[in-house]
Amino acid sequence: MKTKSDSSFVPYALRPTPYALRRGFTLVELLVTITIIAMVAGMSFGALQWARRAAAEEKTRQTIAKLNSIIMRKYESYRTRRAPISTTGLTPAQSAQKRLDALRELMQMEMPERFADITTNPINYSDWGSTTIISRPAASQRYLNILNSTKTLPTEDNASAECLYMIVSVNNPEELAHFRPDEIADTDEDGRPEFIDGWGMPIRFLRWPAGFVQTSSAAAPLQSGIATTDHDPFDTRKIDATAYKLTPLIYSAGPDKTYGLNSGDSAYFYDYATAGRLDPYASSGGNRIGAPLLTDTTSHLDNITNHDTSAAR
Repeated sequence: MKTKSDSSFVPYALRPTPYALRRGFTLVELLVTITIIAMVAGMSFGALQWARRAAAEEKTRQTIAKLNSIIMRKYESYRTRRAPISTTGLTPAQSAQKRLDALRELMQMEMPERFADITTNPINYSDWGSTTIISRPAASQRYLNILNSTKTLPTEDNASAECLYMIVSVNNPEELAHFRPDEIADTDEDGRPEFIDGWGMPIRFLRWPAGFVQTSSAAAPLQSGIATTDHDPFDTRKIDATAYKLTPLIYSAGPDKTYGLNSGDSAYFYDYATAGRLDPYASSGGNRIGAPLLTDTTSHLDNITNHDTSAAR
């Protein structure tokens, strides 16, 4: 029997327990630990992704809100814009029609949404025995100079976004100081900048988005699409029975980076059957400008636009 004097004697209280004799975790404990770490990491990554998306959305809304303020001031100015026409000898209805045509022509040239709006010469049209000739406005001439001065030939890929930048920079150059460097880029490196959203995509522009709706059945909050109760404010005598109030559309593709709207690349709002009179409400291949693409009716639903009241605040 060992005694206290024996050098190998260890009191019972100091003897190692079975747990103290272990070296490391069991397989079950290791798996549980890994699972917990993976869950925490997944939640952290999800929270990070959500925070990044929220930041990108807020940045986009702020940029669009600034653009909306500039564009709508320009657009509303046509209510009192003097039309460069003569109405001598015309009836009130004829004068109203002539003024509406002239205003639409000016809007197209001064607020272009496609390069054809810039490169096409002003239309001369005849009504009631007289010919209306509208000269190219100074702003339109400057847009044309910009297109001619850039080395890369224009394409329609970023046309509306580049037109939007030209409208702001030519008509309101002082407003550019309100945009941060990360809100402007030349994404296609053609020498013509664009305003960009929180995902680095060009912010597009449609002057007359007659077909724009936010869902498959609901009109946008800023545009009812009803000519009888929400008539075109520029058509004061209601000469164009189908004309309802149009609000320019400024829009981001959103998180999926897919615009999903008919930008009307092949439609220039000309009705050749009536000697070239402009018709913003005409369809393009059965699809109105700004309407969801016939082949893709859902990808536009995450777009961020100035028709979203929270974006235009």
